[in-house]
Amino acid sequence: AGRQTQSATHHNTPPAPPITCMAAAAAAARNGRAPADDAGVCLSMHQPWASLLVYGIKRIEGRGWPTDHRGRLWIAATGKQPTQDEIEEMESFYRVVHASTPITFPPAYPAGVLLGCIEVVGCLQVGG
Repeated sequence: AGRQTQSATHHNTPPAPPITCMAAAAAAARNGRAPADDAGVCLSMHQPWASLLVYGIKRIEGRGWPTDHRGRLWIAATGKQPTQDEIEEMESFYRVVHASTPITFPPAYPAGVLLGCIEVVGCLQVGG
C-alpha cells in the first residue's frame, strides 16, 4: 500500500494563534455556518510539527494508513520535548514554503498537551 496523506483546511488568511474548537464553533455560528462535526477523534504528534499544523503553517500530514475521517480532528502534542535544532530546522523550512506570505510561528512548542483542532478535508494515496 502507498503512503497516505491527510489534507487539512486552513483559510488563506495569515494563521492566527490556535483557538479552542468551542471558540471556533462559536465564531462559525456567528458567521451563520454550522460548526464541524466533532467525533472526538485525536491525533498525537511530536513537536514542533503538532503546533505548526494547528497554527495552519503545516497543511498536510503524511501517514502510512488511510482514513475515512473527515471533519474536526483534535491535535495533541506528545510528551517529547522538541530540540532547538528541530524547531529552527522546521521554522526555516516553512519560511521557504510560505515565502510569499508572512507567517507567525507559535511562541512555544509545549509537549504533552492538547493543542487545538484542524479540519480534515481529504486523504490521498501517494506512491504505489
